[in-house]
Amino acid sequence: MDTETSFAIVSLSRAGEGAKISGDIQELLDLIERTNDRNLKRELEILLNDLLSKNEQQAARPRRDPSQSPIRSIPPEILSYIMKFHVDDHLHLPWALACVSRSWRSTALSSPRLWRRIHIAFGQDKPTYRPGNTIFPKGIRCGSLECLEVVVTRSGVVPLHISIDVLSEEINKDMLHLISVQNGHRWQTLHWSASYSATFTALWTELQPRLSNLEAVRFSLIQDSRLLGAVFATLQRTSLNLHTLQLDARFRIFDDSINIGNLRGVRHLELNTLPGVMGGGTSQSFWSRIPQLETLAFANQSEGPFIYGSPHGFERLSSLAAKGSSLRGLDQRASSLKTLTHVCLEGILVDPTEFSPFSISLAKVTHFTLINRSYRPLAWFRLPSLSYLEVYGSQADGKEANIELDTIWNPQTYGRAPTPSDSLRLESRANDVHLLAMMRLMNSVKNLQLHYDTASRVGLKLLTSLAVRPRGKAKTSDPDFLKKWKAPICPELKTLVIVCKQGARSDCDTRREALVDVGNARKGTGSHMKFLLFHIGEKHSSLNPAMDLLPV
Repeated sequence: MDTETSFAIVSLSRAGEGAKISGDIQELLDLIERTNDRNLKRELEILLNDLLSKNEQQAARPRRDPSQSPIRSIPPEILSYIMKFHVDDHLHLPWALACVSRSWRSTALSSPRLWRRIHIAFGQDKPTYRPGNTIFPKGIRCGSLECLEVVVTRSGVVPLHISIDVLSEEINKDMLHLISVQNGHRWQTLHWSASYSATFTALWTELQPRLSNLEAVRFSLIQDSRLLGAVFATLQRTSLNLHTLQLDARFRIFDDSINIGNLRGVRHLELNTLPGVMGGGTSQSFWSRIPQLETLAFANQSEGPFIYGSPHGFERLSSLAAKGSSLRGLDQRASSLKTLTHVCLEGILVDPTEFSPFSISLAKVTHFTLINRSYRPLAWFRLPSLSYLEVYGSQADGKEANIELDTIWNPQTYGRAPTPSDSLRLESRANDVHLLAMMRLMNSVKNLQLHYDTASRVGLKLLTSLAVRPRGKAKTSDPDFLKKWKAPICPELKTLVIVCKQGARSDCDTRREALVDVGNARKGTGSHMKFLLFHIGEKHSSLNPAMDLLPV
């Protein structure tokens, strides 16, 4: 063996004095001794020296004592606070946190807020944990009375977030008694999903729980009005603090006992009846006496809420979201909607003869979003306070889209057609000649965002018209003149964003250059641009908070 190999073996023996020789190093030593190929032996020796160097570096590092880890210096109160956010935000079960170490287990077991989300699934043998809705997440699944007793005890006296799934007629009465009668006064939110209801309805009526501190309720996949009626009776009798109600029903709500007018504290209502339910899902009694509502979202209502109730209903309504529903009667109710500021409509059931142009006047609406196959519903509305307008989902072909734009925005409708004072987001299939004619009427728009399927649909004529420069050398060299000069089209425009789902590189480059020209043309003038963007991908988040209310 040559000198280099001997040096490697000496180094190896020194490294092994204080640390265990790894299997890789021992294997290399064996290979070096067995091989007769000088080139291969030289490469193996180089590799051996590298491994020995790394081994010595690792041995020289001071070994840390796990008990001295910084995480152990955190006070139990702070650790408990961190665990609470981890359980609430990431929806992890507290069992996992209790298994990290002895100190963590002690902290977890003595933190009642980690155990406040309880999920009871009657008729479900396999333990599951599903996050569910962001407002009403599922919690610690309790499949037996013993488990439920442990979790309830650990939760102390803090308010509870309860999730109940009724998946069969086999109901554990003791569990229901423990959670609803003995601890019903601690319920803060309730998520109720029931596929079977006869036995449960009878037990619920017999136990007569008191839910005095309940604030929010969500019913999912309810198939029988009897269960809903029994729970509504409890809410009406005991839940004076209830302010939020979400209801997903698979039947027509016609029972007089299911009347949210009897729940005087409800301010936020979301109603989602599955498509195809005969009668549109609700009756007149359901919508009577509800002037206390502040937010209303409903889906799949063929009649809608506005044809029922007193003429002065919905007087406190501030946000309205409708999906796959009719707006019949809204023109008669519009004058009473004095506090309505946010509206989001998706997939509206359109009757061409239902409303005359600009017959629905909503004086205070500042945010309006339409997600529809056609722009035509916009022609129904008169929105004098409009600041933000979003129009998505148009599937009309070019000719039809041109006609729709010209019908809504033209010199004859100026002052009546919805014209935002701040932001406009438009998904358009109309050609840029008609789009340009519409933009000539948008003198106060400050933020414009246009959405297209492909980059090739982005009209260059519109961008060229926005890139008009002041003329004359004498004028363009005068800074005071430039600061006062305003562009003829969209003079107040400060932000321009073009969003395309896809596009060829050449089309994208051409549009980007045209967009840069817009910024350069307005630079230093009274119409100076602050932000320009050409984006390939999906559309950005909505400006309208009412869009978050749409039932899924």
